[in-house]
Amino acid sequence: METESGNQEKLMEEESTEKKKEVEKKKRSRVKQVLADIAKQVDFWFGDANLHKDRFLREQIEKSRDGYVDISLLVSFNKMKKLTTDGKLIARALRSSAVVELDLEGTRIRRKKPLGERP
Repeated sequence: METESGNQEKLMEEESTEKKKEVEKKKRSRVKQVLADIAKQVDFWFGDANLHKDRFLREQIEKSRDGYVDISLLVSFNKMKKLTTDGKLIARALRSSAVVELDLEGTRIRRKKPLGERP
């Protein structure tokens, strides 16, 4: 009797551990998707095609002497609010971006290449 209940407990523990691992895996995959979505959106906003049309963002970049824009500005955009309001998560998503770069503190971003002439 005791070994049977001991086996059942052990089996239940293994099942709960597997469920926890599965939940963690799903959570990680959701985070990866959000990071990819953030990077894609910011790369679009700072891309040549958009910046030639987007007067507001272009003016914000031009206001800054070094071309950096606060990540908090991006958080104020409705599309970003749908993805996240966490500036650190945005910075994490943009670390490997081909279009933008982070400052040393990770609180501001700018284009890697200056904006060229309008096509």
